Amino acid sequence: MYEGEADTYHIAISAEGYIDGELFMEPIAAEQNIDGIVIKLSQSKVGKPNTERVNVTGKVTRDGVPIAGQRIGAWRKRREMDRVNVTVHRGRTVEPSGFEFAATMTRTDGSYEFNLLEPVSWFFVVEDLDNRTTVVGPTKLMKGEMNRSIPLALTESGSIEGKVTNIPYGLAGNVWVVAFSDGVVLREVRVKPDRTFRLDGLPPGKYGLKAGHDDYQDPHIIQEAKREDFAKLAEPWQGAVVVKVELRGKVKDVVVDFSLPGPLVEQPPKP
Repeated sequence: MYEGEADTYHIAISAEGYIDGELFMEPIAAEQNIDGIVIKLSQSKVGKPNTERVNVTGKVTRDGVPIAGQRIGAWRKRREMDRVNVTVHRGRTVEPSGFEFAATMTRTDGSYEFNLLEPVSWFFVVEDLDNRTTVVGPTKLMKGEMNRSIPLALTESGSIEGKVTNIPYGLAGNVWVVAFSDGVVLREVRVKPDRTFRLDGLPPGKYGLKAGHDDYQDPHIIQEAKREDFAKLAEPWQGAVVVKVELRGKVKDVVVDFSLPGPLVEQPPKP
């Protein structure tokens, strides 16, 4: 046990093979004895071997032609975060993107092969030398499934361009636009001194755009957490400019405001 503030306490218990149990106590007004505290531990599956895997195969093609020597990444999306542990990029709250779990190269006939965990949702990401990105997924591999064929047809990427308003004079050239999706894509670009920006190589999909920098004081980042904040999911789409990129599409004249967003608006819980 350690003392967090003058009269507020946090109790944490650890045990091998279990997820840590925690208790945040209400402020204690005066010195007193407290009993009857119960902290429950749940058994952890971390470290247990998972032998359930699926052999994923397919071919990478462009306009029907197999592509040899093409790198492919198998990505998993990070879990949704609570408001205290929200993902932050360039000082702004964003969707958790993803991480590359495995990578491989296509053979001379364009074929590839992965051996991946199930049941897990996977994204397959292909980036070519021309900065064009193709994302296929999410694809969920089912329990008990042994083989899955997933063809990957490369597509033309899109772009977003526009300007950022209300940048203070002294920050011109030191602001970034961050683009995040509800999948595994997270991109950024430095805003030019004339306050314009352009993001290229974006696969089709919905994107949230925010402007910021590493010292941006985003009010959606909680500084003094309350117990209930850990039970609420983050709301990174609030305060974002939302645009949709179509296949080979160019989204123009997007306006992103650098000013601080308003406070979070409480949303009803997801069903």
